[in-house]
Formats: sequence, C-alpha cells, structure tokens
Amino acid sequence: MHVESFFTNYQEVGGLKVPGKIAQRRMAMETFVAILTTVPNAVSVPYNATQFPTFGAADAIKAVVGYYPITDFPHWYAGTRSGFSPRLIFALGRWQMRVESGADTEEEFQTMLRLASPILMAEYIRAPVLLVHGAKDTLLPLEESQRMAESLKASGGTVEVLVVPDGGRLFNFRDPQQATQAWQATVGWLDRYLHPAPRAGG
Repeated sequence: MHVESFFTNYQEVGGLKVPGKIAQRRMAMETFVAILTTVPNAVSVPYNATQFPTFGAADAIKAVVGYYPITDFPHWYAGTRSGFSPRLIFALGRWQMRVESGADTEEEFQTMLRLASPILMAEYIRAPVLLVHGAKDTLLPLEESQRMAESLKASGGTVEVLVVPDGGRLFNFRDPQQATQAWQATVGWLDRYLHPAPRAGG
C-alpha cells in the first residue's frame, strides 16, 4: 500500500518538521493508492488542481483524505471575517497567498485561483473523498469542505465530511483527542477503500 502526502509551508509543529511547499513526488511505478493532504500553516500557495491526475492514472488513486482544505480559492479569497483577530489572520493569509503566487497581474492571480480550485474539478474526481474539518476554523471555514462535498455528490462522487465539533485552526496539531478522532477516521477511510475485495470462492 502506498499513501502519498502533500504538505505545504515548511514549519516545525510540536517538534515535528513538516515538509514544505506542495511536494510533488513521482514514484518509480507511477502508481498512487491514496492521497492524504493537510495544510500545516496558514494557507497553501495556489497550484493547478488539474495536475493531480499527472501523478499517475486517475483510476490508480483509490482514496483521498483532505484536512481543512481550501476547495474554492476565488470564493475564499473574496470572503470576509468578523472579529479583530479573525480579520487580521485572514488579511495576513490573503497577503501571503498573493505574494507567494508570483503572479504579475491581478488577472493572472485570479486565473491561478480558479485553476487551483478542486471544486471546479469535482466531476473529474473519481476516488472516494473524506474531508476533515474543524467546526470552529475561522481562517479556512467548514463551508469549504461542505461546498466541495455538495459538488462531488452532484457529480456522482463518494464523499463524507467529518466535522470536529470544537475543532479550531490546526486542531489536529493542538488537541490530542481531536487529532485521534481525525486520524481514526482517516485510517478507517483508507482501510475501507484500499483493501482489495475478496475473490469469489477465495
């Protein structure tokens, strides 16, 4: 079994060094069984969502788990927040995204945001998807996962959203109990879809 992880924004969390930028590693066999994604820092630099199938045949990806993802970058970027602290964090996140995108013009940046949005590619996602999101995440709100799930269902996809009731920003790095809940769901999802079906008469 091979599970490929994509992490962004290199940083150290609780003594654990997390790889940076979006790691795009081709395996020798060009075969992916599962993709596990998370964003340990504020926001991920937009990348082209259409690049996902280039890691191997789309049918080779058997399961996907996403932790508090941004699924609709233009919608997220154009949003607002209430309260001083959430507004400040959101403003910093937007600034970071705009600077790190490297876009020369606003038009180019908006194009990058659209191309980076999985919600616009929902019809091409064939693997079952589990989205894990904290209910109290003010930077990347639960709406991101909920809207993505609706789009996947409308396209005939298999999707579930695990809502961690008291989960805030980076809950799985900060609260052991919430982290355990999320990880157990992750393992259960991968176990459900990665185990080969028993052969008839076997």
